[in-house]
Amino acid sequence: MPRDTDFGNFLDISSDRQWCVCRPGADDVLVLRQELIKTQTLMDALNQDHDKEREHLANELSDVRHKLQLYVLVIQLTLSDLANDIE
Repeated sequence: MPRDTDFGNFLDISSDRQWCVCRPGADDVLVLRQELIKTQTLMDALNQDHDKEREHLANELSDVRHKLQLYVLVIQLTLSDLANDIE
């Protein structure tokens, strides 16, 4: 029985030491905060780039649709002129 008690005390001491060793210092907190800020800044920049690309593609799609409507109109007019010429 004394062995279990000794072992239990060892675990308690070990966990206390581990807590002290694992507890981040002020420098660690500062470094982590700086890394978080860098990561957030990078994420913001990527989001802005994606938004710009999305806007560019939406404008390009709108232009292509407009051109398609014009081509369809030209084809319809051409077909109408050909039909009139045949009659």
